[in-house]
Amino acid sequence: MAGPQVTFKFKTPRELLEKAQREKARFIKTYRAWQANGSDEDAVADHFWNFVVTAYHVRDWVGKSGKVSFDDARKFVGSNESLAVCEVLANGSKHFEIDRKRYESAPAVETTPTISAGGVSSLMVPATPKIKIQSERGTRFEAAELADRVITSWEGYFTKHGL
Repeated sequence: MAGPQVTFKFKTPRELLEKAQREKARFIKTYRAWQANGSDEDAVADHFWNFVVTAYHVRDWVGKSGKVSFDDARKFVGSNESLAVCEVLANGSKHFEIDRKRYESAPAVETTPTISAGGVSSLMVPATPKIKIQSERGTRFEAAELADRVITSWEGYFTKHGL
């Protein structure tokens, strides 16, 4: 038997997906500002964390909606590379590290703030900072691209299942 719902406002999987879309918009806005002028890296980290945790947990809400089984939602996340990356990032972020019993490896995440100019190591030229993620399958994503793919994947799933 399900327990009482303890959310402030969100009542449906669609509402949680809309929250994920807002988290994505906040992340993209701060990410682009950080890329343009190096502003507030902490806000970028906060909004990316909020996005991956919210976007991944749409799975739980879908699985408890009664329209799709939890197992189907879980399989969808596992079979979709972007959502699978989101899952590991969310769980690794929430729990400080990934659970090696659950995940064989983690996506590689790196931030690239500068490049050397013409091979002269003493001269560093500011580059557009980026958060790059490499999936367990070897695919490389920029964080904004991952966020777009995650939302697009959920939107397609919601359409397919009438959510």
